[in-house]
Amino acid sequence: MKLKFGISPLFFGLLALLSACNGQQGAHNVLGSEGKLATDDVQASHFTGLTILLHDASDAYWFTCDQPGVLRYNAGTITHFTTADGLSDDDILELKEDSRGNLYFNTAGGINKYDGEVFSTLTTPETSSTFAENSLGPDDVWFRGPWSENGVYRYDGEHLHHLVFPKNDVAEEYLKLYPHVGHSPYGVYCIYEDKSGTMWFGTSDSGIYRYDGKTVTWMYDEQLSITPEGGAFGIRSMIEDDNGNFWITNTRYKYDMSAAATDGNDNGVVKYSREPGVVLAGGSNEEDFIYFLSAVKGNDGDLWMVCGDEEVWRYDGKNMVRYRVQDQGADLRLNHIYLDRHGVIWVSSWGGETYKFDGEMFERFEV
Repeated sequence: MKLKFGISPLFFGLLALLSACNGQQGAHNVLGSEGKLATDDVQASHFTGLTILLHDASDAYWFTCDQPGVLRYNAGTITHFTTADGLSDDDILELKEDSRGNLYFNTAGGINKYDGEVFSTLTTPETSSTFAENSLGPDDVWFRGPWSENGVYRYDGEHLHHLVFPKNDVAEEYLKLYPHVGHSPYGVYCIYEDKSGTMWFGTSDSGIYRYDGKTVTWMYDEQLSITPEGGAFGIRSMIEDDNGNFWITNTRYKYDMSAAATDGNDNGVVKYSREPGVVLAGGSNEEDFIYFLSAVKGNDGDLWMVCGDEEVWRYDGKNMVRYRVQDQGADLRLNHIYLDRHGVIWVSSWGGETYKFDGEMFERFEV
């Protein structure tokens, strides 16, 4: 099994990739060329520790850094946004874009909508709702909630809804064993929309929920959430390949999910079958597979994964290819991978280094 870092029962390190930038107030424009800030600008050396968040429809790239707020990089111009510009908080947890090009910043102080000119704050619902009271719409944007909460948030273009997951036996048993735990086992690590438009929500300790717009169902396979050493990994990431198979948090198995909502017993459980996945050269699926924190599918259909160390793995349907990413000879601990609108693969590390793939290797990106 390929897993080079320790996993504790509650391993929230993934949030580090979205931690905020610390310092200036107000939006600052800094002009440069060829992807670099002007070297004679005092601000230039302050923007380090970059983690890529989003490549938007206007061709701008958005990053967090080692200062509060968020950076927008577009055609050699950098703009730095903080609470002085309308963000509810400088800690950015997520950044999403809707079909109209509006951006949504999920911050520690609320969710902000940015229309390209001003920030506004979405009104938090006073009460929660069930999935049965909701539906799927073309303007939906989904957000994770606080770790202490059950469920997710859905913005339908007009209103923000807090949707609560149905209880399941695994999560309820967890709460009995750890009654004073500081997080909810229903807390969400990842949100994924498959190619049919169905939504999937990976949780910290209670498996996966599936929502097709009518019914919410649940899936739990212990080997996805618990490592062979007994540590809790949670459902960090999932990806659907071109054959319709799902790869969930590790490569030991691939999953065939039925189009049916349940397993036929009317108990709200997702129907699935699993087949051997892919292992490292010379290994077996009992030992030599990887756990991944983040995954994307390239424009050519290849799957790309990072798993917490210096390696990026690429799977073309037959073979696993490893790319090693280092900073001046030192190994990095990668935690985030992203596919931009031009089909370029980006990766970011725990320490805030960001690299982009040039077709052969990963080169460091700086502003």
